[in-house]
Amino acid sequence: MPLLRHALGVSLAGVLVSACAAAQVPAIPAAVRPGIDVLVEDSLHLVKGRAVGLLTNRTGVDRRGVSDIERLRSAGVNLVALFTPEHGFRGAADPGAMSGL
Repeated sequence: MPLLRHALGVSLAGVLVSACAAAQVPAIPAAVRPGIDVLVEDSLHLVKGRAVGLLTNRTGVDRRGVSDIERLRSAGVNLVALFTPEHGFRGAADPGAMSGL
């Protein structure tokens, strides 16, 4: 009986260790693609030939750090207007001030 109890204890411990080890293995994360990459690489047909306005700021970049403005221009998109947050494209404008790029 003690041998059976010992065998059951070892088996149960092995199952618990295996279950815990499996639970701690992180899943491989899916690659995240910035929206500008998705637009230019997969959905450019949605904006091709249209007048396009872009809401952006200095952090609007693709996965390589290229400006979303440059990505759209180089893809041949007719970019006619840029819209920025209150403090301008670079974030340096005074509150309420008119700012250019």
